[in-house]
Amino acid sequence: MAKEYFTAYSPKEITDMLAEAIRSDEVRDIIAKKLKRAMAEVYLKPSEVCQLFQPSISRQTLSRLVKDGLIPKTVLDGAAYFKLRDVKKAVKLYKKALR
Repeated sequence: MAKEYFTAYSPKEITDMLAEAIRSDEVRDIIAKKLKRAMAEVYLKPSEVCQLFQPSISRQTLSRLVKDGLIPKTVLDGAAYFKLRDVKKAVKLYKKALR
């Protein structure tokens, strides 16, 4: 069942208010910063992540690191990906642990 919301504004008035808000410099700057940050993220496949470790690690070791919370993963369309910046942090911690 569809929900109905009652408001003092018509759909056209709401649309106009949203359009005006998007045109404002402040909102536009916020959206631009978020888009820039999202586009700057580099995502890696599990095989690429394994190769960044020296010596390289197995997929099973990568799974354990994810399970232990050392590397967060992102699932996109059913496939696992890893943010490069998260992997770099994990590689540093892993190197320290090996010493």
